[in-house]
Parts: sequence; structure tokens; C-alpha cells
Amino acid sequence: MKKIVAVIGILVGLSTLIGGLYAYDRVKADQEDLIAIEYRLDQKIVTDKRFYVQKELWEIEKQYGYDKSKYPTHIIDRYNKLKYQLKEVEEELDRIQKGKRR
Repeated sequence: MKKIVAVIGILVGLSTLIGGLYAYDRVKADQEDLIAIEYRLDQKIVTDKRFYVQKELWEIEKQYGYDKSKYPTHIIDRYNKLKYQLKEVEEELDRIQKGKRR
């Protein structure tokens, strides 16, 4: 009788250990997935931002042409700010992409 109780105790202990290891593995995998999702989300946000800034630049060029000397002063200011913003967004996207490669 004592052997049966000991065997049952060992089986319960092993089952608990295996279940604990399985649960730990599931949590660990979820954290890795979250890191990948966070990277893709950051990349998507910055890519969308770049698209909208570029789209605004195209709209200005479409409306006023490509010769900036013919733009009204307030449009030149807006165009220059958008160009600067586009450069910053592209640098941020490069940083995100380089950070993933490490």
C-alpha cells in the first residue's frame, strides 16, 4: 500500500512539474511574440506617417507645380517643414529597422 501511495505521489509531482514547465514555455513564447508585434506596429506607424507626409508634399507639388520659386511664402514654409519632417521620419524608420537586425 505504501508503494502505491509513493508511486501516485511521484506521478502527481511529475505531472505538476511538467505542467509548470509547459506553462512557463507558453508565457515565454508569448513575450517573444509581443516583441515581434511591437516592432511591426512601430514600423507600421512610422511607415504610415511617412506616407502621409509624402502625400502632403505631392499635393502641394500638384497644386503649385514643381518650381518652388512660384510658391506663396506660407506654402514654401509648409513645404520646407514637410521636407524636414519627411527626413526625420525616414531616419526614425531606419533606426527601427536597424534595431531589429541586432
